[in-house]
Amino acid sequence: MNKIYAVSLDAQEKLIKKYCFDICKKTCIGGIIINDYSFLPCNTKDCPYEKKSLDGNIEIEFENETQGVIIRKLKEQ
Repeated sequence: MNKIYAVSLDAQEKLIKKYCFDICKKTCIGGIIINDYSFLPCNTKDCPYEKKSLDGNIEIEFENETQGVIIRKLKEQ
């Protein structure tokens, strides 16, 4: 199964804007809802702005495939 990274729009909106959209520019457009929280998918495996990640065995349908989700927390500014 493929795995994607996801960053929490609800918890880290300012950091996503700074790192993902302004600097990196690799965040996918489109959202993922997990337990009523919004996430943005990311295709970058080695994120230089990642503080830590959590692979909680979450599965979603994304781009017509079942994919695992690894939640990524970004470094504080």
